[in-house]
Amino acid sequence: MEEVLGFLGRVIDVSGVYVFENDPDEGELVASLTYEWAREGVRLLAGRADVICMPYGGPELGVGRGSSRTRK
Repeated sequence: MEEVLGFLGRVIDVSGVYVFENDPDEGELVASLTYEWAREGVRLLAGRADVICMPYGGPELGVGRGSSRTRK
């Protein structure tokens, strides 16, 4: 998967490519970073708590209300 994302990133000339997975969490749809590729010198997002279980209704995705759910 990293090879594919790297190929896409280089072809379209971007600094990073990210794949998020949707998951229903306690009745709320959330998105979590699943795969990523970043050019050399660009900080990866993996391991950051704010890219795990981001509610679609929350400020993390730029819309609606926040979630009171504690992230892992």
